[in-house]
Amino acid sequence: MSIQHQNRINEVLFHIHRDISRPLSAKALADVAAYSEQHFHRLFKRVVGESIHQYIRRVRMEYAANQLMFDSHSSVLDIANRCGFSSASSFNKAFNSIFHCSPTTWRQQEQPSLEKNYLKDPDVALGFQSIAGQALPSPRIIETPTRFVAYKRHHGY
Repeated sequence: MSIQHQNRINEVLFHIHRDISRPLSAKALADVAAYSEQHFHRLFKRVVGESIHQYIRRVRMEYAANQLMFDSHSSVLDIANRCGFSSASSFNKAFNSIFHCSPTTWRQQEQPSLEKNYLKDPDVALGFQSIAGQALPSPRIIETPTRFVAYKRHHGY
């Protein structure tokens, strides 16, 4: 697999994750990668390990599951729309097929605690100024001799 193929697929992944709610047709994504649609399907599966449709569906469902857990003010329909589903019934069916429960049941499961018990400890709340009663040392700035370094720039997702 050439690095050029990986970079093009990474651009597609970046495009997908910028806004998961918009329509993401394989043809449009193939255009982003500058491949024919057939070639794009083959390369995407080879690079990512799942088909483009499976990938988009999985990412949308993972996003929905997080939204259901952490955004209790939004309705299930609002979250479905944010995840690219046009109807509650199609969202419920897709969600149930992956998580084996309805979105409402998922939301009602153990909610994350909004009360942060670790902030009740005054030592912790004041910026971790002590650990188990011991004061943390103050940082020191140490000057080092000039040296050459190498780096590799990374573009893409």
